[in-house]
Amino acid sequence: MKTTLTNSIDLLTRKIEEIEVDVIEKSELAKLTRRQIYYLDVINQMGNPTLGELAEKLKLSKPSITAIVEKFVQGNYVIKAKSDADRRVSHIHLGEKGKMIAQLHDDIHLKIEAFLIQSLNEDEIAQITAILGKAVRQ
Repeated sequence: MKTTLTNSIDLLTRKIEEIEVDVIEKSELAKLTRRQIYYLDVINQMGNPTLGELAEKLKLSKPSITAIVEKFVQGNYVIKAKSDADRRVSHIHLGEKGKMIAQLHDDIHLKIEAFLIQSLNEDEIAQITAILGKAVRQ
């Protein structure tokens, strides 16, 4: 038998999935896998990482990252630019499509947040923020 917390997590997960599917199906996100969206989100969060920095963050080999980035370059999601300081090093910048994907992904998070807090008061919002923050730092 499921616990009340498990039931709540199940319902929350389903609602998040509904929000994601709604945004994804109506946007450029539909052309990408969840993993590709995640990779673009990581690139966005990191700023303009080098291939090595991205490989380390994603715990993937440099050849794997190179292949992933090349596909993104071909799709105009990212731009590879040589470092001014060391021409052997390339930085990854989000291209126009990559920036649009990052914005759509941020929009999903804002919709999830709006759903979560729609019936909460300020104290409850502070509590859930603290609880979720504590849970994800494990």
